[in-house]
Amino acid sequence: MINRIEDLVFTEMKRNLDARFEYHSIEHTRMVMEAAETLGTEEEIRGEELKLLRLAALFHDTGFLHTYDEHEEFSCDYASKILAGHGFSTNKIDQICHMIRGTNIRIRPGSHLQAILRDADLLYLGTSNFPEFSLRLQRELISFGKLAPTDDWISIEINFLQKQKFLTLSGRRRTEAGVVENLQILSRERRLAG
Repeated sequence: MINRIEDLVFTEMKRNLDARFEYHSIEHTRMVMEAAETLGTEEEIRGEELKLLRLAALFHDTGFLHTYDEHEEFSCDYASKILAGHGFSTNKIDQICHMIRGTNIRIRPGSHLQAILRDADLLYLGTSNFPEFSLRLQRELISFGKLAPTDDWISIEINFLQKQKFLTLSGRRRTEAGVVENLQILSRERRLAG
């Protein structure tokens, strides 16, 4: 059943996700699903909870099918509709939506599963792919009018990386060295640009 739900969601995203979503794409969703499963396993999440975590990762950005701002609530609405149609209980749907809401960077996750999903969503910050994904995010934000082309993107990213705190031990272990390296890369770029 999970595979059918994944196929349904990815088909919907392929058909209806605005092409300007260079960062919040199907690729991003797949990466977050994989990262959530990896971090969840490392954080000793098993069985049904791991399945729900994977589903929360699948649905976490589907709200972008409807809106850019506060998309997490639309993600929950979409997940609720699809999951109820596949026989999921209200309790399980609520657990999934609770995790999805934890990906909103303006709130602090209140549960271990929310923290795992948040870390999975931002795991790219500590990877060698960070420069590529950062550029995609910049272009996406500009195309949706959320960032002006004249804004100092390098400083914005440096500030974000410096403030970002991974919430799980697994997230910290997997990103610590990479975040330091990516901060050094951004600092070099800023010096060269300045």
